[in-house]
This record gives sequence, structure tokens and C-alpha cells, in this order.
Amino acid sequence: MNRIIVLSEQQAAQIVKEAAQIAVAAALNEWERLANEQTASDPLLTKKEAGQLLSVSPSTVDKLYYDGKLKGYRIGTGVRFKRSEVLAYIERNKIEN
Repeated sequence: MNRIIVLSEQQAAQIVKEAAQIAVAAALNEWERLANEQTASDPLLTKKEAGQLLSVSPSTVDKLYYDGKLKGYRIGTGVRFKRSEVLAYIERNKIEN
């Protein structure tokens, strides 16, 4: 049997606040886990750093990511790229002379 629970505005606001704090803490823990997971030999790059490695602009890196040509990892509101995967993309797309 379903019951209806009546909350005051303050109680509802407190529940929402606590849920938001839990979600933010979980996101920060995930970001920290990913940051600790990377090794010195395979760091996560920003789109600016990936663009420098690819010799293209950050907006071109965005296009490659959104077109599915370059794998990225969403961390919070940003996207990071594994250095090894950027180098692999360069290898796959070399033009042979």
C-alpha cells in the first residue's frame, strides 16, 4: 500500500540539499579515482594539450571527439584524452608518401 508523505518546504529543501551534496561528493571521488588511475606514462590531456600534440586547434579536438574519432573521458564538465590514445590516433591517420 502506498502512503503519501507530507513534507514542509524546509524539509524538502534539506532533502534536496543532502542529495546534491552526495552527488557532488560522488563526482569528486570519481574524478580523484581517475586522476590517481593515470600513470606518468599515460597522462590525461586537456583538449588544448591534445590539440598541441595533434597540431590542431582545441575546437578541432572537440570535433574529433564529438564525431567519435578520438576517445575522450568526461570528468565533471570537461573532457580529457589519454595521451596514448591521441598518439594512436596520430598513427592511424598518418598519410603515407
